[in-house]
Amino acid sequence: MSAPEASAQQDGWLPEHTDHVPEAVAAAARAAFVRRTAPGRLARLAFDSDQDVLGTVEPRRLRFDHGAAHLEVRVAINGRRRELSASSSPEMVLTVERYCDPPATPVPLVDDRPFAGWQGDLVRLAVNPGSGGSEPIHTEWFRL
Repeated sequence: MSAPEASAQQDGWLPEHTDHVPEAVAAAARAAFVRRTAPGRLARLAFDSDQDVLGTVEPRRLRFDHGAAHLEVRVAINGRRRELSASSSPEMVLTVERYCDPPATPVPLVDDRPFAGWQGDLVRLAVNPGSGGSEPIHTEWFRL
């Protein structure tokens, strides 16, 4: 141990030993990598009415941009309930993924039926602009 480390340990800055990381914590950290988006496949948040407009605006509107797709999101508010609807340009099949452990299967948005959720749910959308097994484009995670 170097002199600065010994001094820091003596002053209580460094623990004498470290605790083992619980397996549940390590498993959650490994699972986070499953939720990562492939490089270059992330649609970034370009607009959020909650952040860009003073006062409460209902419904909430968000826009995500990527070179291959633009996604418009509308979140209707009814108490604690939230109804998410979305469209893409160019028009593609959209899916919604709710963050949970273990990861849930994404739900397709079909026939203009909104995705029902709750205030505070963490979700993201995905579109697949190509064919032949190309990686989907995901939005950033956002709260309903």
